[in-house]
Amino acid sequence: MDQCKAMDILMKSRNLAQLRHELDCLPNTSLLSVASKCLDHFTLANYAGFIGNINSLLKCINTQGVRCEKIKALLNYLLEISVIEIGNV
Repeated sequence: MDQCKAMDILMKSRNLAQLRHELDCLPNTSLLSVASKCLDHFTLANYAGFIGNINSLLKCINTQGVRCEKIKALLNYLLEISVIEIGNV
């Protein structure tokens, strides 16, 4: 029964924070550890993709010779936050 509930939560959840909370509230099941590991990998993949996109934008800005210091600063800040968040996963 708990495994069905865990699968239902995984299928319906649209928010990673909500999903993590729901999974943490379930009693231990064999599926729970698998679902939690999948969530960690999914989160890391999303951050990795986000970081890749930021790096691409920074390279594009730098190679174009565009003087967009505020944009560069924002992208570098987002990159820094993403790396910190990966450490928290």
